[in-house]
Amino acid sequence: MVLFAIMILLFFLGFPIGLSMLLASFLIIMASGEFSNLLMLPTKMVGSLNSFPLLAIPFFMLAGELMNTAGITDRVFNFARAIAGHIKGGLGHVNVLASMIFAGMSGSGLADAAGLGQVEIKAMKDAGYDPKFSAAVTASSACIGPIIPPSIPMVICGLVTEQSVGKLLLGGAIPGIMMGLGLMLVVYILAIKRKYPASPRPPIGEIARSFFQAFFPMLTPAILVGGIISGIFTPTEAAVVTCVYALILGLLVYRELTLSEIYRTFLVVGIRTGAIAIIIAGAQVLGNLTVQDMLPQRLSNSMVNITTNPEMLLIVIVSMFLFLGCFMSDLALLIIMGPMLMPLVIKVGIDPIHFGVIMVLVLQLGMITPPYGVVMFIV
Repeated sequence: MVLFAIMILLFFLGFPIGLSMLLASFLIIMASGEFSNLLMLPTKMVGSLNSFPLLAIPFFMLAGELMNTAGITDRVFNFARAIAGHIKGGLGHVNVLASMIFAGMSGSGLADAAGLGQVEIKAMKDAGYDPKFSAAVTASSACIGPIIPPSIPMVICGLVTEQSVGKLLLGGAIPGIMMGLGLMLVVYILAIKRKYPASPRPPIGEIARSFFQAFFPMLTPAILVGGIISGIFTPTEAAVVTCVYALILGLLVYRELTLSEIYRTFLVVGIRTGAIAIIIAGAQVLGNLTVQDMLPQRLSNSMVNITTNPEMLLIVIVSMFLFLGCFMSDLALLIIMGPMLMPLVIKVGIDPIHFGVIMVLVLQLGMITPPYGVVMFIV
């Protein structure tokens, strides 16, 4: 408890998440007098990053950034507008639909919010939508990004819980579509209530033109999911294929990528990858200390004492994640809590892939809940 109290205090003092975990672990080791554990720090940090599946993270991030830079987000938005813009509350539906399509390319809610978000919010404000409503729809729809495959959090979940990354990625497809449809229903109800406008129905020729402009980007999810299901490539290799495909589209098909933009994109992704790597390394050290103190077993026993009913246990866990997501990043919670909770849910008979998808989905809501909501800040 002291370890987590120090870590949370450092969060509120403004320390980076990864450094907070490392510093809290270091202080606890020093206070305990078990200095031999200091030798464990660099070994665990380096070992946690020496992983082939982990390579999927920077490559999926790179693919999302390349697609934002290559003008692909504009083409996706225009196609979604041609399809759903004429429904009541049209641009709200376009916002959600575009995020669902882009989710099959980037695997990141941050990429969705930063890339598509700029296009979506400007279009909605120009059309007379309330800025608060525009921001709320954009932030909420960005949470779909890490659910529909590909997904960076699903990759991390598979690694830390030792479950199949491929199964987790595929497991998010239907829940992600259900989230999108649910959001569109809410948008429709609010649009009627607030009398939001709808665009005129476009002619068939315009729909066809926008479809062909967005056709190649929309092939990305089919290539990824088809390749993983058929066994042609692993999720990590799928991430590399996505990057190559994005480069081909940007350089040869649409010709909107320049060498300077590619360099800037690589630089941005490199910095973000470094930040995630520090979080993973810090969480590995923290996790090792909790295992030594038998915290997962204690947590499991205490929760089993509360209830052994699988449905009630899921409700308890989801409630806990919703609360913690207000104060901690989704990746940090995933890396810390995933390995602790997975043995417990398997023990009470919950399917581990099912639980992994639920865990990732609930933690994405933390990206839009104050006071610590990264997507909320971006929007």
